[in-house]
Order: sequence, then structure tokens, then C-alpha cells
Amino acid sequence: MSETELLDRIEALTAERDYWKTEARGVRSTTDEGKLADRFALTPAEAWLLAVLYELGPDRVLLFSRIADEMPGHGNTRINNTGHVIAHRLRRKVSPDAFVTIRSRGYSITNKGLDLCRNAINDSTFG
Repeated sequence: MSETELLDRIEALTAERDYWKTEARGVRSTTDEGKLADRFALTPAEAWLLAVLYELGPDRVLLFSRIADEMPGHGNTRINNTGHVIAHRLRRKVSPDAFVTIRSRGYSITNKGLDLCRNAINDSTFG
């Protein structure tokens, strides 16, 4: 790869990062996912994970395979532990008790997590 190609790739990555930091957050703030992201200062991937858990509810499991296939901005996460790392960061930012790990299957939101999400979405000071 030439120096010019490398600089072009770096510039493209920087532009994408800047987009997510500014414009995309403003657009997303009208959705449930955007309100959760704004309330808990989440990255797009963390907001996606929390929003999907919220939509599924406490009686359903978000499978690891779905996370690997659908998580935005992370390609195929089956080859690494990206989903687990994002879940760990999400627990730190929202609450350690917001969702539980279902061994070898995935994650499920708890009633406490459901209440936290509802409060964040319905809070008129956000979004």
C-alpha cells in the first residue's frame, strides 16, 4: 500500500468517526435507540445492543449469533469477542443488573433494565 493510499484510508476512517460523534447522534436522538444513547452516553453499538434487548423484553434472549450478524459497525463479530466487550461496557454505563448472560446463548434484559430504559425513553429532558 502506498503512502497516499494509507493517508486516504486514515482520512476516511476519521471522517466516519466524526460523523458518528456529531451528525448521527442528532439524527438518532428521536428514536428509542437514540434516546438511550443520549441518556447513558452510549456508542452506536452499545445503544443498538440495549435497544434490541429492550425491544425483546425480559422473557426473550438476544442470541450471540444475532449480535455477531447484526451489530452495526463491527462487521462479523463471530471471529472475536466484540459483542462481549460491548456488553461489558454497557453494564458499566447503565447498570450491572440491567441484563443477564444466558450461558452459551446470549443476553436477556432484566426488569430493572427494562425500567431504566423506559425511564430514559420517556424522560422529556432527553430527545
